[in-house]
Amino acid sequence: MYHQKLNVMRKSVLLIMMLFAVSMAANAQKFALIDTEYIMKNIPTAQSSNEQMQQATKKYQSEVEALAKEAQKMFQDYQAKSSTLSAAQKTKKEDEIVAKETINRFFIFPFILKPLFSFLTIKL
Repeated sequence: MYHQKLNVMRKSVLLIMMLFAVSMAANAQKFALIDTEYIMKNIPTAQSSNEQMQQATKKYQSEVEALAKEAQKMFQDYQAKSSTLSAAQKTKKEDEIVAKETINRFFIFPFILKPLFSFLTIKL
């Protein structure tokens, strides 16, 4: 009698463990491998989208570089004229340079991210 109860307990524990394992396996995430190289080579819309993204990136990169050059030129002009400026004028120029550099930092991210997001919204 004792052995029968022990066997029933073992079987029920084993059954519970198996049900738990099956439920965990059923809820496991599914993964897939996507061959992006194949997609980029063989799907014409992906190729054209990639070209559009590269063109937009070049455009925005040149805009960011122009903004950086403008800030650099402002700083060089300030350095060249700083000996002849009054304290108030120096402070004003310094504030203008800092404002320009701050604007550049905050605008770099949209210039970089905009082509990426426009690429992601293109329907394949």
